[in-house]
Amino acid sequence: MITASFMTSTELGIFVAISVVLHEIPQELGDFGILIKGGYSRKKAFIFNLLSSATAIVSGLAAYFMLDTMKSLIPYALAFSAASFLYIALADLIPEMHRKTSLKASLSQILLILLGILIIYLNLNHK
Repeated sequence: MITASFMTSTELGIFVAISVVLHEIPQELGDFGILIKGGYSRKKAFIFNLLSSATAIVSGLAAYFMLDTMKSLIPYALAFSAASFLYIALADLIPEMHRKTSLKASLSQILLILLGILIIYLNLNHK
């Protein structure tokens, strides 16, 4: 794990920007797939996905200018965000995974879940 104490503010900013991009690409592909699966046409799903993604720029700028006054709310915002993602996973994505009942699909799901747990474990315990 890279800590901020070893980076200049410019290096940290570049690292965060690259991390956000690497996170957003698969997330947006997933969102697009969910919209398609929900019955939207490809064009409409793309437009809605593009509009919702554009709000990240506005939100990022607002957060930059309001960070000092809002620091005390960060833990609550993170908790709310984590709870929202858990709800989406439990309510929408996991039931969709259970529709494919082949052994190969089940094993790949289990392996990917275990890989995710391993990555989190290694990230938290790496010094």
